[in-house]
Amino acid sequence: MLAIILVAAGLVLYRLCDGWTIIEMAARLHLQWGGTNCGHVTNSRYHGETTRADAAITCAQTAYEYRQPFKVIFTGYGTDEEISNTLVANSEGRAIEVFYATGMVTNGYRLLRHRCDLPTHLVIEKDSPYGFPRLHCAEWPPKNLDKDFLLW
Repeated sequence: MLAIILVAAGLVLYRLCDGWTIIEMAARLHLQWGGTNCGHVTNSRYHGETTRADAAITCAQTAYEYRQPFKVIFTGYGTDEEISNTLVANSEGRAIEVFYATGMVTNGYRLLRHRCDLPTHLVIEKDSPYGFPRLHCAEWPPKNLDKDFLLW
């Protein structure tokens, strides 16, 4: 039993070093089996090849329209912060949005989640401070961040 636990822990550590981030692990945990990965959009040139924002948003909107499970991740890097959000939906049209931020931010280093209202309306945040549009499941920014978003 101990060997299984050590192997599992080693695999998680290996994947974290291999590029899995906290937000990617949260997205994978919420994604329904067989779901579409619409990509990871970022403004960092250190992530290698990333998905274009318009392609990722179109992928998510199309998947949602046809009730296909999907996940899409957006990560913006500022001067002293990194803010990531993922939108994950299942085949029933239920969606959840998860946020994770590091640096000089409120609620840093904590996963925050928001269960999207039904019916879910996907909203594009065009004036993102990170230079690319992001997809959300509600009006952005939220009126009451503390009420709408719960700690993991």
